[in-house]
Amino acid sequence: MVLLSFSACTTNLNPDPIDPWEEWGRGIQAVNDRMDENFLRPVAETYRWITPAFIDAGVANFMNNVEDILVVGNDLLQFKLAQLGMDSGRFMINTTFGLAGAVDIATYMGLAQTC
Repeated sequence: MVLLSFSACTTNLNPDPIDPWEEWGRGIQAVNDRMDENFLRPVAETYRWITPAFIDAGVANFMNNVEDILVVGNDLLQFKLAQLGMDSGRFMINTTFGLAGAVDIATYMGLAQTC
């Protein structure tokens, strides 16, 4: 029985070095590069030039607060109950008292972000 299960495993002694999807992949990469050069990079640079530092920090804090939801779920799935309590508390404090996470109050309270 064991011999039968391994008999289906074969090794290709002469693998084809040519990627059959290479041309398609290079085309997609070219489109992505043009989109980055002509649209995404100018938008990002304009955003950084226009946006004051405190607003940029608030947006980053908000996005980190949204990410904390995933961290809480990860803690729960790994049964890290102490960490779950700290990360849940961090999320609730920043959401409630930190203007939906725009201000990172939990760090000032000693609840540092774990990821």
